[in-house]
Amino acid sequence: MRSLGVQAKLLLILAVAGGAVLLAIAIAVWTMFALRGDVKQVTETELPKAASALRLARIGERLQRRGESLVVARNRNDRDTIQSLIGVDLAAMRSELIALRDVLPTDRSGEEAIVAYSTQLAEELTALRSGLERQTALEELLVDRREALLQREEQIQQALGPPLLAVSSILSRVNQPAPEQVARFAVQNQGALIDTERHLKAAIVQILLTERATSPQNVRDRLNQYRRIMSQLEVAVSQLPSGLQQAVVADLPFFRGQLAANGFFDVKFDVLRSLSLLQAFLESTRATADDLKRAVDQFIARDREAIAGATERITTSFAQQTLQYLIGSVLVVSLLILSAYLMYIRPLGQQIVGVSAAMRRLADGDGEVVPPGLDRTDEVGELARSFMVFKDAISQLEVMDKELAEQSRLMVATLDNMNDGFTVFDSDGNLLAFNPRFLDIYGLSAAFIEQGTPIKRIHMALARNGVRVFAANGQEVGFSSLRHDRGRLNKRYELHLPSGHVIELRSNPVPGGGFVTLHMDMTERVATQNRVWHARKIETISQLTTGVASELNTLLAVVLGNLRLLERSAGAVNPELKSRALSGIAAGVRAAHHVARLQAFSRKHKSEPGFVDPATVIEDLWHLLSYMVGPDIQLSVDCDEQPLGIHVDRGLLETAILNLAINAREAITGEGMLRISVSAAAHDKVLLEVQDSGKGMPTHILRALADPQASLRPAEHGVGFGLSMVYAFVAQAGGTIDITSEDGQGTEVRIWFDRVERPDMPARTDAQVPLGNGETVLVVDRDPALLEVNCALLEELGYKVLTATSGDAAMVLLGSHPEISMLYSEVELPAPWTGGKLAEAAIAQVPRLSAVLVSAEPWQRNTCNFRCLIKPVAVADLAAAFRDALGEPVTSQTARNS
Repeated sequence: MRSLGVQAKLLLILAVAGGAVLLAIAIAVWTMFALRGDVKQVTETELPKAASALRLARIGERLQRRGESLVVARNRNDRDTIQSLIGVDLAAMRSELIALRDVLPTDRSGEEAIVAYSTQLAEELTALRSGLERQTALEELLVDRREALLQREEQIQQALGPPLLAVSSILSRVNQPAPEQVARFAVQNQGALIDTERHLKAAIVQILLTERATSPQNVRDRLNQYRRIMSQLEVAVSQLPSGLQQAVVADLPFFRGQLAANGFFDVKFDVLRSLSLLQAFLESTRATADDLKRAVDQFIARDREAIAGATERITTSFAQQTLQYLIGSVLVVSLLILSAYLMYIRPLGQQIVGVSAAMRRLADGDGEVVPPGLDRTDEVGELARSFMVFKDAISQLEVMDKELAEQSRLMVATLDNMNDGFTVFDSDGNLLAFNPRFLDIYGLSAAFIEQGTPIKRIHMALARNGVRVFAANGQEVGFSSLRHDRGRLNKRYELHLPSGHVIELRSNPVPGGGFVTLHMDMTERVATQNRVWHARKIETISQLTTGVASELNTLLAVVLGNLRLLERSAGAVNPELKSRALSGIAAGVRAAHHVARLQAFSRKHKSEPGFVDPATVIEDLWHLLSYMVGPDIQLSVDCDEQPLGIHVDRGLLETAILNLAINAREAITGEGMLRISVSAAAHDKVLLEVQDSGKGMPTHILRALADPQASLRPAEHGVGFGLSMVYAFVAQAGGTIDITSEDGQGTEVRIWFDRVERPDMPARTDAQVPLGNGETVLVVDRDPALLEVNCALLEELGYKVLTATSGDAAMVLLGSHPEISMLYSEVELPAPWTGGKLAEAAIAQVPRLSAVLVSAEPWQRNTCNFRCLIKPVAVADLAAAFRDALGEPVTSQTARNS
């Protein structure tokens, strides 16, 4: 028969012990009934009162904080959220007040004080919320008034702008001064216009300052200033011309109305008074919350005394009753323990000791140990068999431990060989782990840094080495900020080393305290970002230069046209005047050439290779090169006397020469030498050489010169893409380039091009100008001055001229003048027209019509479907273009006085 198992024997012992426990419980229940009254008083009255009072106090403190948050809230959404939370807290307070009244005794003066303060706090918060709603409405009204004033000010500025520009244009004329009556009228009205604009801006400034005022006195000062300015503004407006005065006077009552009741200043006073009232509400709320807390503290102190008295009575009674059943319980339990030990515990302990000994042997490495009791059918046998299972699990754990050790070695090897620095600090800021790359990045020695080194000591060493710390927003901060909150929050900083390297720190907190940090070398990425930024800046300057060059071309067209008319009209009558006109024409032509080179240098354009003499290019660039290199650098040019032609894009060649000159200037410190030469080389080659006495380039830079990223310049000196652009141009032109340089010994650049002969050009002298036969020409240009000059020139060439300043006007003239046989139009016309669109529409209406366009932008020749001349246009080129376009015989004679 199977013997009782351990579980059955324990159940038997527990059954006997349970009888003793039931007896003890019966005695305890009897004692609890005796203490029931005192316990009920504590649990059902005193404790609920204290808990309810504490909850009211916490709600009161929370409502006080929410009231303060409500006052400082920035926008309506934040205020709505806080008001919603206040509503929840007020509802909770009402519930607690009801609960507190239910448990209050008959004499409840102290508790009623808590109820009264809580009710008062709720009412004050409701009043505070109403005041805040009024404050919000006033501030929104103030913003609306300000926006309306700014809109009215913009309307007046738009009315004053054109007259101011017209007056300035009249008074600034030098070559063609305005009629005396017009000039006198402009002088008389200039002051009134300027005063009106100045007083209007001053009034708006007072409005903006009033909006930011923080005291009633400040608002009163701004009000007086505004009243004085409005008086001055009305005087200035009264002096304006009548037509303009009507446009301005319409908006003045709105500005004067801000001085009246419910005006801008009145609303600002209401805002400040509302703020003062809100502050009083807030102070009252704080005082009520403090009173509520004191009342709760007094209530809890009294309640604590009552609880203490009841607890003392319960303790005394419980001790007396407990002593009575404790003696009996000890006797019963002692008998049970002795019986259990003799019958079961001692034999069971001997078996467990045997299993424990087997476990110790297993721990010592004896994998062959076998525990006793494997053949038992009770729990001891189960324990022995479990031991065997445990022994098998130990064997598996040893295998896993070996694998884990291997993974740990792999992780350590990874950290030691990674490109980024790696550190781990504990919650006290002491170094726990780091990799060698961390030491290499900051130049720290292994003897200085070890496990346990405080982070403050490391930061002091970095500060001594000149390391600077920048926050994520780019602001420089101290090393104290670098240590702040890194154990709680994700942080990112930039460290700038004296060597120019930029290190990015990314710290993340770890569970249990401390933080882990990656130190990443971001020097290359920052340099690339700087290069991109400089490239964008250069592109912006290029666009600005292109626009300025376009305007200069238009102005030069006017100047040269007037000088040519002056030269023709002077003739033999005034030889000195004719000589001066010719000198001005020559200077204007040279200026036009400079503008054309400026356009080619500042704009990406389609390559247009042709015959180019490098010596001529260098001669034309002489003044620009001298200006670029400066007075400290000696510039010399050595070119063969015989023409040496190459087939390249002239603009790209000029850009390459300028880039090489810029690189030479950057490489020369102080005084130096720059030499540019052109000579014939063997095998029908042309050699262009650029030599400088600069600091030269090291070998590793020479190897990477064709790379667009290669540069000797620091980031603040530009992008440094010049040499890569030269390489690209030479490759495109089919040439070869060789650069020789040594560190500290200067640089020599040699470029070989294939030599070509000058193509035959059709013979035509500027002295022969083809004249017209009285054909009617429609001239369209938005610039009145240039339109006048073109009319005079074309009339001298023998054409009848009609003019228009827009595409719409030109189309009207075409419909009313069927004799028009030629359209001469500017490419840039007022929208929606362009010169190309106008020519297409005109030819569609008059198929026999011929068209020639003109522009200040050379690149527009490639986008037009018609012949396009570039401003300023020479008289001979203009006449030849008309002859070719009309396609019919015209008279050709020697230009008068040419």
